[in-house]
Amino acid sequence: MDKVAILPESERRELFYETSAHIGLPLPAIAEKDFWVCWTLKQIYSLPRPYSNVISRSDIAEKALQNSKLMDAVRKFDQIFFRRGWIDYENANPGTFRLLPPDNKLNALKSDYDSMVSEMFFGPAPKFDELVVELKSLEKRINAITE
Repeated sequence: MDKVAILPESERRELFYETSAHIGLPLPAIAEKDFWVCWTLKQIYSLPRPYSNVISRSDIAEKALQNSKLMDAVRKFDQIFFRRGWIDYENANPGTFRLLPPDNKLNALKSDYDSMVSEMFFGPAPKFDELVVELKSLEKRINAITE
């Protein structure tokens, strides 16, 4: 999997195109999105504990953030499978992108996180407030992207 992640972009693009055609996906961006989700999960579960949030700061994260087709595929996927009423999916683009719900919903999200955190992680888990800081930083980076 790491070998694919470090391939030149043109080779990865060809691989995702061939994979999409082989398994019948309508867009290569779907295969690419699935690859990066799986690769990211692999990285997360390989991190030493406590978690150091290195993924959102990596070179690969920067490349993913610059890929507008990948961001569009993630947005469409989330709109279908993870729909939330507080998200304006049609305008979820750099400049107006939100990773976190409005502040008035953060307490409910924190309560939900706190009730599940012991079952979500093996070993020490990141504190909710640390995750919020990291997500706000990532949200700021996404919203600074210009095409």
